[in-house]
Amino acid sequence: MHLLIDIFTLNQYWFVKAYIILFILSPALNLFAEQSSKSLFQIVLIAFFIMQTVFSYISNSSWFEDGFSPIPFIGLYLLSRYIRIHQPAFSSFKKTIDLSIYIGSSFIITVLSIYLFKWLGTGGRLFNYTNPLVIVSSVFFFLFFTKIHIKNDAAVNWVAASSLGAYLLHLNPMVFDPYFVPMLASFSRVSSNVLLLLLVFVFLITVFLAGVMIDKFRLFLWNHLLKVFHIE
Repeated sequence: MHLLIDIFTLNQYWFVKAYIILFILSPALNLFAEQSSKSLFQIVLIAFFIMQTVFSYISNSSWFEDGFSPIPFIGLYLLSRYIRIHQPAFSSFKKTIDLSIYIGSSFIITVLSIYLFKWLGTGGRLFNYTNPLVIVSSVFFFLFFTKIHIKNDAAVNWVAASSLGAYLLHLNPMVFDPYFVPMLASFSRVSSNVLLLLLVFVFLITVFLAGVMIDKFRLFLWNHLLKVFHIE
């Protein structure tokens, strides 16, 4: 119950609240996507992302929250529906091209951020979700995964079904400030860059798997209670 209250009151759980609003609006968005013409759909998407870039990424309007709000979610949802319904030419690239565009976009963002930090002492906004390059890299990363075939997809789906648990765990105020922040701060004192990358990788994997297993335990208890009380 305490976690549920935190989700609806704490800013760090913005994703859940934005997703709920998107879920509520999805029937109307689907209706527009399915009944509008291709040309109208294109005009809406182009206008949306131009205005989002101007209002959020350039002028930094607070109501976009750098992409941490329902408004960018709506744009991404409509973009994904456009790709699914109309299958534009860029969605038919070979998966190697998709991966190359993703890597290239990410590389440009990383290099620019390094130089901005060096020259101006800032550059974090390049990683904002409303940065057009971030959106491009995300789209092609997604398209890449739609074109690969994983043999053991049952295991992938089993883990993915509880991936939200990792999100809830790593932002939980009971563990984030007292444990995660000091641990990450200690990593910065490591002299070897290779060791630093290894520690960060192990930390991320550990937190992710812990969140997944906690959620699996929750599901086990929930299903057990349903059987005890004969609830189908």
